[in-house]
Amino acid sequence: MNCRQARDLLPLYADGELDGAKRAGVAEHLRQCPRCRERLELDIRLAAELAAYGPEAAGHVDLRSKVMAQVDRERRRQPIRRMALRLGNVAVGLVVSAVAVALLVGIALTVRPLAERAWRGQPAAGTPSPAEASAAPEFGAPRDLFELGPAAGANYSISPRRGWLAYMAPEETLDGQALPRRLVARHLETGQTVNLWEDPPAEAQVVGWTGDLVPPRQSAIILLGAGNQQKGALLIRDLSAQAPTIIELPQGTEQGFEEAAISPDGRRIAFTVAYETPQAPVPKIGIDVVDLDGSGRRQIVAPDYFIGHLAWSPDGTQVVYFKGKGGTPPEDGDAYVVRVAGGEPRLLFPRLRLAAWSPGGTQALWLSEPADDQGRADLYLSTWPPSGQPRLVAKGADMAGAAWAGSDGWFVYGQGGALYLASAGGSAPVRLTPEGEVAGAPVWVPGKGLVYRAERGGRAALRLLPVAGTQAPTPAATAEELTATATWQGATGSLAGRILFTKWGSAPLTLQGVPQVAIQDASGAALQVQMEAMAATSQAGPVTLQPGARAAVQFVWRNYCGLKPAGPLSLRVTLPSGEQIIAPVLDPTGAPLGDTPRCDEPSAASALTVGAFEPVGVSPTPTPALARSEDAGAFRAFRMLDAQSGWALAERAILRTVDGGATWSDVTPNITRPAGDGGTYWAGQLFIDRDHAWVLVARGQELTLLRTADAGRTWQAGVLPVEGMGALFTSLDAARGWALVGQGVAAGSEAVAVLATEDGGATWAVLSLSDPQNPQPGQVPFGGNKRGLGFADAAHGWLSVYEPVDGKVVLYATHDGGRTWAEQDLALPAGYENAQASPEAPVFFSAQDGVLAVGLFRHEPARALYITRDGGATWTPTPPISAAVGGAVRTALLSAGEGWALVQPVPGTTDRVELRHTADGGLTWTALSADPALAKVVELQFVDRDHGWALCAEGESTYLLKTADGGRTWARVP
Repeated sequence: MNCRQARDLLPLYADGELDGAKRAGVAEHLRQCPRCRERLELDIRLAAELAAYGPEAAGHVDLRSKVMAQVDRERRRQPIRRMALRLGNVAVGLVVSAVAVALLVGIALTVRPLAERAWRGQPAAGTPSPAEASAAPEFGAPRDLFELGPAAGANYSISPRRGWLAYMAPEETLDGQALPRRLVARHLETGQTVNLWEDPPAEAQVVGWTGDLVPPRQSAIILLGAGNQQKGALLIRDLSAQAPTIIELPQGTEQGFEEAAISPDGRRIAFTVAYETPQAPVPKIGIDVVDLDGSGRRQIVAPDYFIGHLAWSPDGTQVVYFKGKGGTPPEDGDAYVVRVAGGEPRLLFPRLRLAAWSPGGTQALWLSEPADDQGRADLYLSTWPPSGQPRLVAKGADMAGAAWAGSDGWFVYGQGGALYLASAGGSAPVRLTPEGEVAGAPVWVPGKGLVYRAERGGRAALRLLPVAGTQAPTPAATAEELTATATWQGATGSLAGRILFTKWGSAPLTLQGVPQVAIQDASGAALQVQMEAMAATSQAGPVTLQPGARAAVQFVWRNYCGLKPAGPLSLRVTLPSGEQIIAPVLDPTGAPLGDTPRCDEPSAASALTVGAFEPVGVSPTPTPALARSEDAGAFRAFRMLDAQSGWALAERAILRTVDGGATWSDVTPNITRPAGDGGTYWAGQLFIDRDHAWVLVARGQELTLLRTADAGRTWQAGVLPVEGMGALFTSLDAARGWALVGQGVAAGSEAVAVLATEDGGATWAVLSLSDPQNPQPGQVPFGGNKRGLGFADAAHGWLSVYEPVDGKVVLYATHDGGRTWAEQDLALPAGYENAQASPEAPVFFSAQDGVLAVGLFRHEPARALYITRDGGATWTPTPPISAAVGGAVRTALLSAGEGWALVQPVPGTTDRVELRHTADGGLTWTALSADPALAKVVELQFVDRDHGWALCAEGESTYLLKTADGGRTWARVP
């Protein structure tokens, strides 16, 4: 129930004449709405005042409603208690007396001359005839989008072209956690939810969105009127991690903001401001305009009484508003227009206020003022700019609003709780919504249809009337909706690689052409490299990505003779929209790279040849069930559990071996598997033991966890309670585990959620969320790229984070199972005090013994092992092992004391590869092998002192090497 509905029922509620569900609904609304509680108090006092005029006056519902409407107009949304204190009991009595006399003795004296109304029945000049109207849109059956809680009321706003809804969510309990009343943004199709503001004041209103108008930002404009303890402000809350823009009122006579409207180009806001008027019982209201960044505020309409209902003209040069007269009826007033550049307001139409502009800006719908006691008014149509007088198109329309149905020829309006479609040419209206629901507040969403608010059985929901034959528009590519990584490998003095783009968010986007690419070092400084487009692909067609899909750009970097960069490299990619996205250069295990191509011609420029966007793995139909394991594609991850048993996750299958990797069985469940079409993809895995495994499947941003407890013979599936792009898992055993869900990245930052399970992954509790817009002490951090979780026991765990800063290992610890986190200081090894550190997920072999492998980047890559023997209270680094610039160091650990390190040369060189072994926790190392085959290893594992496996990557394919003598000799697994 919203405030308008409650207002109509308050007199009956006060008199005890409501029963059942209606009385309960009003009581629930009063519990949450302080304004309506104050209005009820004033209504009770008003009934007592009217009793002094006798039973007839006291019981006259029409008289009570008209007087209360007058009070509403005078207070202009200011708290009722403030007005009551200004007027006092005597003044209230005088107001009631004056209105009662005016109504009961001579209401005709206040009625406008009939001549002023004569134009209402005249047709509008220039309005289209039925023959000129466009074809009527055809709608399918309505369907629910999601339920609106009672706190939402009518205070919500839809971003039509981007599909986001901002609304008030009620206090509720979710997964055992109490959530306060909050302002949230939710995508209409995917259900993705972003918290904009927790526990907002009662005065907060959602004004609208700028994301439809100023790509790519999607910003909700929130109006905060003046409360008893709250200063008025406009807040511009972005869906990204950026801090909100806040426009506050200066001290002085300004009391608070009243309404606001966003210009068609999304760059300015018009708003009303209330001013104290000591000699009058109600404030005066003016109209100001301000730029979206808070600058350039100026007044365009001087303060006067009863100003509201702001709207920008379609061309953004004028503001239309309604000015009440404060007479009887109380809502009596006129529509005015004023030029934003300056000038005096001029009258448009008497007794009308604007309802909606047509999409082409050539027509406008208007609602008559005042409405009757049932909230109904007459609907009029005019041309814009006005030519002639408006034409009556519907009598008794609901005040809940009207909307144009995608063209200038058809519009939708409410009447009697139903929505109707009518033509601007005057055809008979057609009912759209079914019986049994109360529909209102229609909003046209391009490419989708008509979204409206429906109430059925005391519950409210947003519903969609889908329009037939309309395709959703493809928005421009934006950096906020993409993540990117780059890989490369060297050969004959060049580095060949690709940039992989992953689409997330909730709507498709298009990438086309050759992007601009620059190579930068860890400080963000660009290297001296000349970019050119690949001739064969420069004219490639557009690539449209659905959520979860991927695109790639191929490149070759040749002949770099400049100074060797310190630390890892990244690619700065400029998208067709002009935005930039940073793609870190990573090896197949996710470790940062900093190698450069060989200098072959010192006098020649370093060249970077870049191709066009191309789809990755697009398949027109889903891949059928696999018949043989070799059809599975390249390995993405694997884990051997002993000399014979192991698991692997391939591109298109979940695999299991019982013969040391010689053969693999496909144990993928009969659930849609990744098909290479981007709609569904593997998003994480944890192979716990021989019987238990978890594999995460992403569809858009919905994450489904597949879990088995019988070695893959049967599987169960469940959706995680949060959305995201993927997850990293860790566990203590088959029952207790944690998930680190990635929910989006920004430059050098990543939003994550920490989840925990105690029943083998069947159910998950959300323990901590990184909220960049409202950071709280102890929450999981937003800054940095998260590398993984590790737990020593059910309470103590650690989160590894990579941040491109010198002289710091970023590690967070929790001591309550993952609910709160605090940074733990670690010292860098001697000689590496100014290096950049990239820690991996810590590994624990008991509640006390664990190892944290840390990649170090100074002039050359290195790796140190941090050992703990006291359950993570302290971590002691071992002497780092380094590789040549452009090489890599990989480790495999059997315990806190024993492990292997693989030092790899620069790809494409003849430098020696070396496998080393330690039995004293990394203090000393013994060389074991220099097998050149180990140069292609991307992951190394040992299950005991003798048996180990190495995953090798060659182009797009992978294969395994195996040792049975502790790493001295290696053979390729058939």
